[in-house]
Amino acid sequence: MSTTNASQNYEAGNVNSGTAEAAVEAYRLVKQGTAENQVTPCTAITDVAIGVSLNKAAAGERVDYQTRGLAIIECSAAVARGAQVMPTGSGSGKCSTASGATARSVGIVESATSNDTEKAVVRINLPNLNGPANS
Repeated sequence: MSTTNASQNYEAGNVNSGTAEAAVEAYRLVKQGTAENQVTPCTAITDVAIGVSLNKAAAGERVDYQTRGLAIIECSAAVARGAQVMPTGSGSGKCSTASGATARSVGIVESATSNDTEKAVVRINLPNLNGPANS
């Protein structure tokens, strides 16, 4: 699903904000930064995502991020409807189908994608502290 309207990406009451520690693209998984109230893109499948960015921000700029509900997340590969997704290991903050013993699922795909850069609607439940996707 492709969209550029961030207001379609969240359900009211589930949005927080922080400061970008590094550049953040919109519709990407973010994690806590090194300092209080900072966020940065997820960089590994084991990262504990705290939300999905709603806007693009350079380092030092404000980032709004969603923590619950239906979110739009950019994918790094095709994902099937009903699949669990995790942060991609490329450091981009995109998501991919969850697999592997150390993967941390961030939610369930509601709308499938067919390739890289497409956006999926994902029912998220963050932070993903429940352990590996395949546990």
